[in-house]
Amino acid sequence: GEDGFAEFYSQYQEELNEIGKIDLKPEQEVLFFLGAGASKPAPSNIPTVNELLEELWKKSNRLESRPLSKLEEWCKENDIKNIEELLTAVTLSDFMIRNPKTHALVNSILYPEWKSIEEKLSLRDIESVSSFQNMLSTFFSLLVGTMLYAEPNPVHQSVAKFASQHKKTNIVTTNYDVCVDRVLDKEGIPYTYIIGSRDSEEAVPLVKMHGSINWFYCENCQALFMPKVEEMINATKQNIPYAITGVCRNCGASTRHMIVPPTTYKYLIYPPIVEVWNAGREIFERSMLYVIVGYSFSLADDYIAKMLLKAIGEDPTKKIIIIDKNPEVPEKFKSYVKLHAESFDEKNIYELVGAAEKLVPEVVDKLLPKKAKSSVKQVKAKKTKS
Repeated sequence: GEDGFAEFYSQYQEELNEIGKIDLKPEQEVLFFLGAGASKPAPSNIPTVNELLEELWKKSNRLESRPLSKLEEWCKENDIKNIEELLTAVTLSDFMIRNPKTHALVNSILYPEWKSIEEKLSLRDIESVSSFQNMLSTFFSLLVGTMLYAEPNPVHQSVAKFASQHKKTNIVTTNYDVCVDRVLDKEGIPYTYIIGSRDSEEAVPLVKMHGSINWFYCENCQALFMPKVEEMINATKQNIPYAITGVCRNCGASTRHMIVPPTTYKYLIYPPIVEVWNAGREIFERSMLYVIVGYSFSLADDYIAKMLLKAIGEDPTKKIIIIDKNPEVPEKFKSYVKLHAESFDEKNIYELVGAAEKLVPEVVDKLLPKKAKSSVKQVKAKKTKS
């Protein structure tokens, strides 16, 4: 109700008023950086990384996979709740079985009494690890495939609203979902994924650092396929199954989802992702204002924190707005800044701890020029009358 909103607004009024004083020039680039917390609010309801493992077990149990059931049992016995740890372990295991000398060296470091590399892995061991890798990749794709139908929430809608008013807007996200893509499509705002694209300079850069559920990659000829989101949704409405793998139209080999699971060793999986990261790095460097929403700065994404710290270290006048439910996130970021970007003034960091679906619309309203804000209200008033 109105009373609840008034209480909410008064809680953040001081910080929001300070954000309202930011003198944003039309030529200055703004970056909205969206983490998992940006897609969690309703109606999107997309699980965060910390919730993905439980969802994965539910999927695997329905399909009654015996090897994954044993792995689930082991994870629960050893209190493994983070999918990042599990997928990193499987990725490393797969890498090691393909490189026997590396496997032997790792063993010799961990277990010095193990002297010889003659003791090779059995074929059964190799097949077991490969089987786990394939199964987890398939289940992970099944899991994120449910994201196709997620509806955009107020965070995504507010970012699109800002992009429609401020031409120098960039969007960078670690999320696989297509909520931002869908709302940009709906509002008629042109955007580009940068990678594999020749869109006009007017298009809003939408850089998806970990891939996307509508990106597919051929490991044979390295071709990329990026079907439009609405085309994929319409296909499933016509009883065409949601594709996890496909056939490359260039060389006939199989294509895979270009989705980079949350592992520490992301670069081992898809070489083209480096082009995406380079685009992200350049945007970090060019932007003067950063709005960071629902991003936890996890160890697996250390490279993103380094990109940001380098960018602000080179220009201490830049400004950062951090929006997160967890009060530890802004504090964690501040400690990063103190260690690695000493010249940066902490007064240029604005902290908003609370619900992103309420805070992001308020921040966008404060950042938009007064003229743009009134024009948006006029449009709404016209729609109401009609």
